Amino acid sequence: MWAKMRSWWRSLRDRKGFESDLSAEFEHHLESRKRHLMQSGLSQGEARRRARREFGDAEALKRDCRQARGLYWSDELARHAGFALRLLRRHPTFAVSVLLTLGLTIGANTAIYSIVDGLLIQPLPYRQPERLYVLTSDIESPRGSARRWSHSGAEWEVVRDRAQGLETACFSGWPQGSNLVVGEWARHVSQGRVGAGYFQVLGVELPAGREFSSAEDSPLGGAVAILGHDLAESLFAGPQQALGQDISLAGQPHQVIGVLPSNFRSPYGEEVWTPLRPSTQGEGEGANYGILIRPGEGLSSDQAQAQISLLSGTLAEAARLPDDFSVRYRLAPLQSDLVREVKRPLVIIWVAVGLTLLIGCVNIAGLLLARQARRRRELAVRYGLGGGRGAVIRQMLTESLVMAALGALLGTGLGYLGKEGLELLAQDAFGLWQPVAFNLRVLLVTSLSALLASLLFGLAPAWQAARLDVRQSLSQGSGRSSQDASSRRFSHLLVVAQVALGVVLLVAAGLLLRTLLHLRALDPGIDPSGVVTGKLSLTDARYRDPQSVQRLFVQSLQQIRASAGVEEAAVALTLPYERAVNLGFRLQQDGEQGPGQVTDAVYVTPGFFQALRVPLLQGRLLEPRDDQQHSPVAVVNRAFVERYLDGGPALGRRLAAVGEMREIVGVVGDVQHRPVWGGQRGPLGNVPTLYVAAQQSSGLFRFAHRFFSPSWVVRSRLSEAEAAEVIRSAVHSLDPLLPFSRFQSMDSVMAESWSHQRLQAFLMLALAALALLLSTVGLYGVVAQAALRRRRETGIRMALGCGRWRAVLRVALPGMVLTLVGAGLGTLGAWSGMRLLDHLLTGVTAHDPLTFLSVLGLVVGAALAASLLPPLRVTRATPSQILRRD
Repeated sequence: MWAKMRSWWRSLRDRKGFESDLSAEFEHHLESRKRHLMQSGLSQGEARRRARREFGDAEALKRDCRQARGLYWSDELARHAGFALRLLRRHPTFAVSVLLTLGLTIGANTAIYSIVDGLLIQPLPYRQPERLYVLTSDIESPRGSARRWSHSGAEWEVVRDRAQGLETACFSGWPQGSNLVVGEWARHVSQGRVGAGYFQVLGVELPAGREFSSAEDSPLGGAVAILGHDLAESLFAGPQQALGQDISLAGQPHQVIGVLPSNFRSPYGEEVWTPLRPSTQGEGEGANYGILIRPGEGLSSDQAQAQISLLSGTLAEAARLPDDFSVRYRLAPLQSDLVREVKRPLVIIWVAVGLTLLIGCVNIAGLLLARQARRRRELAVRYGLGGGRGAVIRQMLTESLVMAALGALLGTGLGYLGKEGLELLAQDAFGLWQPVAFNLRVLLVTSLSALLASLLFGLAPAWQAARLDVRQSLSQGSGRSSQDASSRRFSHLLVVAQVALGVVLLVAAGLLLRTLLHLRALDPGIDPSGVVTGKLSLTDARYRDPQSVQRLFVQSLQQIRASAGVEEAAVALTLPYERAVNLGFRLQQDGEQGPGQVTDAVYVTPGFFQALRVPLLQGRLLEPRDDQQHSPVAVVNRAFVERYLDGGPALGRRLAAVGEMREIVGVVGDVQHRPVWGGQRGPLGNVPTLYVAAQQSSGLFRFAHRFFSPSWVVRSRLSEAEAAEVIRSAVHSLDPLLPFSRFQSMDSVMAESWSHQRLQAFLMLALAALALLLSTVGLYGVVAQAALRRRRETGIRMALGCGRWRAVLRVALPGMVLTLVGAGLGTLGAWSGMRLLDHLLTGVTAHDPLTFLSVLGLVVGAALAASLLPPLRVTRATPSQILRRD
């Protein structure tokens, strides 16, 4: 077998030599026979003629030899491919339609798949990534079920000390902004915190230095740091030069003990790492740790899961869950954990791209059927001359394959261009952290898409060609026949399928668009015009003392307010449209504290509400007099009053929060926040919020600044760049080693909050528009054929007195009926399938009647135009002109 394949390959590779050898061999045998005949007494000419007669048809013998070598099918493929190319060149309009349809649909599939591949399929850049897991726990409680990815320090200690044969490490999945200072150079960096052995469990070897030891990962460990490769290059000109260097990180001196390799990538985008030092009393009340696990050598994933299951009881005790709670611990693959929030939206978009490709195939199949109707006589002649049905079918499939190959080439180019643009959009929306490459997998998917497409749109004309009635086709020429009726029925089915699939995509796009419009139309509760914000990190040892933070706030705001053009300035822990701190509080009722509850909390300086123009509804706003020398006060929003005070009086109510008993002195309007608790759906909402004065929030600083970076907020008549410079100069004059991480207008902060929804709506709208275009073109083609076929009939009817519009409607009506049938089926499909989008929708239901009616109106409108245009073109002429032309 192998020898035969090698022989075939040699023959194919050296085709010219093979043909030359074949001719030489035949000539040799011919000459031998001629000499033998001449020896028997024949003349040279007679001997040669007789030798040729005995050998027979030399070309037929050569063909048999080629077939024996397996070259015949390659010859046939080349012949059919050449014929297909000539057909495309002869019909440029048809070729452009097919190739453009394939290029756009395959290109969209390629571009989206490159993003899917980068996020969901491309293996993590670590050693044996399929053996990396994180610990999760499924909790069942009387209020429902939930899954946790974060665990307490006590649970971590159980895993660390008792899990047998597992490599484990603890990490914080919440990177924090930090100030990195080397000499006079200061920069804001993203700081990650990991436990000892974290990089070893990942399987990452440091090219310079080492990772953290257990001693360094303890509360009394030294201040050490590991740098990313790029940071080491920019600071110290290389990894080796960075080792042993002193840097100031978060205001504390650290020694660099290691540098990560240049190809190391982290899903959280950190640039520098420090020891996590997990404890039972640590961050987030000791419950904000991720646990990374790799089964040891010789241990399978099932055995590792069994180890965790054995520890479930002890882990549950360490978690200190209420008695009526049950918990099940399990290992989840690290990769699925990293993409758990973006996996479903991406898969839905990928399915939508697949539907678009299917619509494109249906469209091309309709075009091929229309073209085949004109080739019916050609095919009948081929059958009549002895061409087998198998050969004709192979010819039809080869034509489809050639078109698919050309479409794939075009689609690959378009997909590459689309990938470049999508990558930029997906960077913010999906948090891409691995490179999106045009790799072999993407090209393989493109090739498979083209192959699948060629089969899908090539089977229909091949099937029709196999059923061709030769006698009827030859006798009736291009006239109407039963074969035509069969083709038309099949074309009608294709149009119905196109419209139905298009309606499903349009409804999905409409729902996502309405979600985006809903988010954009939400009452922000603020006036963002003219507001610029600047964010910096205060997780800095120099600002551990609350007085230093207060001093920075007061003095910087004084300078900013004194600048020309500035109307108001303030500082806030978090901005509207961002996630706020979850804080526990207790309302005082009848002199006693009520049960513990949770709300969003923000510390602000006086002027915050004026800078953002948050309306005051009752009482007063926070003022400069609300300092440490006066009783702690708080301002709440309307949502807080409705949720925790049942809409009753708020002023004068007291609550315990941030270690103080506070009096509510004012109620302000709601502003949009990113909800993370309380079961609220959607990316934004009017979340109950407690505003406390920064000067009375010293107890909040240290905890909150570990996770959040406060923002300076300035309303002015200045440009964004000028306002940013005012903020920077004011802070720099007080502390030149305090760098801002970024400046943004408030409009940008708002737009960033719905970037995810914007990308989803944009992609789905683009795909739906393409689907609508293809469906309309398909319908137009069917009606145009009908108009052409019935042109003579139309001319006769008009000559007998039939009105123009009546004649037009007779031709256009079948197209409208097909559209209504397809739209009905598509509506049923969308009605039953849109529940899959439910978790992506906000402010609109999956069965939103306005969206469904709008889509139906759009589809019917497009179908009306596609159905009326062809007969209108026919009836522009007079009846006599129509009949003469026909």
